Amino acid sequence: METAEVDEEVVEVDQELKAQTFELSNETSEDQVEEELLEYSSEIPPPDDGFLHICTAIDPNMSEMLRDSVWVQVCTMSEKVDLDDEIIAYVACAFYCVMLETEKFQQRPFPYSMLNILKICSVSVMEFFDKLNRWIDIATSSKKVLEHSIKIQSSLSVSVVIFKKFLPIFRSLFQFVGRDSEKSFDSSHLFSLMWLIIIIMKKSLPSEDLLTTFHLLLCVTEWVYKDLCFHGCDDYIDQESVTHMNESKDGVRVLEILCRSFDGVLIDAKHFRTHWFNKKRASILPCLDHSDLNIRVNYENYLTSLNNMYNDIMLTKGELDERTFLPADIANVFDPAYDSMAVEVLRRGSADGRFADAELLLTMSTQNCLEKLAEVKRSPTRSDAKSYVISSQQLRPLCPIVLPDTTATSAQRLSPIVPKDFKLEGSSLERCCFQMRDNPLSVIALSAEMMGERFVERVAAEFNDRDEEFDPTVSHSAEEVREAMTTLFFVLVERITLEERKRNPERDLEGLLRKEEFLSAVFCCAMELALFVQGSERVFPWCLEVCGLPAVSFQKIIEVVVRNEPRLTREMVRHLNKVEERVLEELAWSRDSPLWTLLNRKPDSVPSCDEAWGNAKSVSTITSPSKRMRFDVERNSFSQTQPPPCNAQKSFFSKVYYLASIRLSDICERIRIDDRGKRMMWTVLEHILKQEWSLFMDRHLDQNLLCIVYVVCKANKTDISFLDIMAHYRHQPQSHSNVYRMVRVDSSICAANDTLLNDDGSSLDSSSGADSLPLRSRSAVGSSPGIATAGDGYVVATNSTTPRPESVSGHYVDLIVYYNKVFLPRVEEFMKRITDNCPLSSLTPMPPRRIPRGTPLKRCLSDKVTVVPYNPLPHIQRADVTSVRYKVSQSPSRDFRAINQLLNKNRSLYSFAGVSEVTTPTGYRVVL
Repeated sequence: METAEVDEEVVEVDQELKAQTFELSNETSEDQVEEELLEYSSEIPPPDDGFLHICTAIDPNMSEMLRDSVWVQVCTMSEKVDLDDEIIAYVACAFYCVMLETEKFQQRPFPYSMLNILKICSVSVMEFFDKLNRWIDIATSSKKVLEHSIKIQSSLSVSVVIFKKFLPIFRSLFQFVGRDSEKSFDSSHLFSLMWLIIIIMKKSLPSEDLLTTFHLLLCVTEWVYKDLCFHGCDDYIDQESVTHMNESKDGVRVLEILCRSFDGVLIDAKHFRTHWFNKKRASILPCLDHSDLNIRVNYENYLTSLNNMYNDIMLTKGELDERTFLPADIANVFDPAYDSMAVEVLRRGSADGRFADAELLLTMSTQNCLEKLAEVKRSPTRSDAKSYVISSQQLRPLCPIVLPDTTATSAQRLSPIVPKDFKLEGSSLERCCFQMRDNPLSVIALSAEMMGERFVERVAAEFNDRDEEFDPTVSHSAEEVREAMTTLFFVLVERITLEERKRNPERDLEGLLRKEEFLSAVFCCAMELALFVQGSERVFPWCLEVCGLPAVSFQKIIEVVVRNEPRLTREMVRHLNKVEERVLEELAWSRDSPLWTLLNRKPDSVPSCDEAWGNAKSVSTITSPSKRMRFDVERNSFSQTQPPPCNAQKSFFSKVYYLASIRLSDICERIRIDDRGKRMMWTVLEHILKQEWSLFMDRHLDQNLLCIVYVVCKANKTDISFLDIMAHYRHQPQSHSNVYRMVRVDSSICAANDTLLNDDGSSLDSSSGADSLPLRSRSAVGSSPGIATAGDGYVVATNSTTPRPESVSGHYVDLIVYYNKVFLPRVEEFMKRITDNCPLSSLTPMPPRRIPRGTPLKRCLSDKVTVVPYNPLPHIQRADVTSVRYKVSQSPSRDFRAINQLLNKNRSLYSFAGVSEVTTPTGYRVVL
């Protein structure tokens, strides 16, 4: 999660978590973008000669159902996307997907080997996987197919590494015995037999991870080596290894030498051999004589049985044939130079050794395979750096990409969402208001006029008080900006009204349109967007100050606007996302926030994470009743008569919980916190939000999150300092030094402790009570700004249910002083209860991370077609070029259809050796 900018993605938040506010309809929002219906050809042409030639090569008696299903999928995809000249590779992908759906998922084995299909199509294994990922994403979008594809790629990745490990081991223990010798049993038979045993037993492992499979390789090698030694097969044993393999009677010497020579873990290898290999091999390999293996005598029967067994396993699992690694010439195995080329077979497309797509394949090495395997098992990395809250459904696929124009006016910059000829008179908003019992249109217009005047007056006052160079784009054209934001205000109110009426026609929105908080919030949103597109220096929360709107009230409208206005550009949505994040992490917790009035009136109204996210069923499965009995006895008895939190409050805290989970998860991954530590952190967070919520007043969310991380690390005796935690925190994109250098505390905290600060401003612990507080921090922030007086204060509260405010005067100290003097005394008793012999089930689990799937990914099946934003530059016409211009979300569908007709003209579907080119079926093709 380095400070990488995330330009196109936003974090997915389930729509269930974001209950609608301002008393809007609670129904799930419908898609706001009526995408143009793509006109696909309804008739599928009969299979052509090229495709039938492939099917005949696979099996002359192939079933018509399988053949037709593959052909339908190929034709459908050829209409959707431009497959260029690589359609034969995608035919193999279609066979794989169809066989998965029709055979594997129906508990039937594959009728044909995928490796054989790839050879017929002249497609390499690595090229197949590269094409398959794109094919699944576009053609099927099936989660089961995708999971199976990832599984077989992971299995093959492990086999690649194990095979390259197998080569030097085999070479060091055995010597070359060629086929031209008098002996019928040669090194090729031995090598093939050992590899068959490995890949068959590998399929029965509890998990096909790399370490376990490597131990399996060592155990199989030891087993075969001992059998050859027992039966006096000295001609097959490397004589130089005999001196190292004088094994003792207990038979541990071979495995010990192998582990020492090839970086194995002896204890784990012995444990694996005793508890799995020796117990399972008889049931997994019933065709072998486990009492007396005698490979030299029984190798022919063994190879036949093992090959038949592996064929059944491979077709049943629908995986690739890993016998492809076996070399054609066994002499190559005894050449160390062969190790670097051992898995080149995965890159070769056909039997003639031709490389397919060489530049692509050379970039996919064994290390890449291992990384892909690791990515499946570890949690996703921080790719959602600055997008935490707005859901993926809100950033619409058709959000226009608008390039900045420094010469454009405010109205022109807002043109993507504000029609040029928009007028309140005769608008849909006016018609909707006329249909209401008491027309609220005058209230809406009056509100816009009043707040517009406030904007102009504030700009004029700042122009007189500040330097003339401050924000000249707005200061010199305040009336023009006011007119643009007022028009945008009417457009947003209109869109919200129309969309809400569409969702709930019976709902009377008159009360909503007369609500001052709602109108102020929408106008404030319009002002913020107008200032943003203007590149104004008046950054958020300047608009809140002008409108006199609390940040919490403004946060409510952001989701409503984004959900109901699909014409917002991507940059606008990203900006609103950052604004909402700023409110959730800091502005909502200011002293003058209406949040505190609500919490003082109903101290127990803060919902838990499960309550806020609506996971009523998960409470009983994730957390046990004993948790509430131990920690929340008083709260539990009170909440039985307490009504549930309102939708607006649940929506706010659901976003706070999600934001906290994102940031806590990131720090936990960086400092490697185990599951118990994560559960303790989340339990503490819920506790202070519900019982000690005054800790958040006038403070940043991250200040308490850092304290939570440290107190749990101290309780679990983790060797990490506060400075280490802050060092990891600085990698988060929203981090700022003021977060840990300037924390508001009550002035009495400083006055009561003369030893609070050093002369240089660094934090120290007071000597009194240090022994009784084992969770104290003895770190120092360093370079602290010292104590700064502020006008607002901090709420000091006891451990009672309702925190009580005290002095309004306050000071700023660094985070460690705040932790020692304020945070720790408030949570110390609770920490003792969840630390001492607390079962894991009584701790609340941290919510899992959601993989961001915000904007539509740029999918490209070829490097020959490029998608670029529309650039309004003068177009130079050429007489010999036919051109058609298309503007996304603005041009009519006939323009797009004309482009596809040009692309489809005289284009071949694919060509096959000995078969004439076949043109594409007529239809609507979307070129990616």
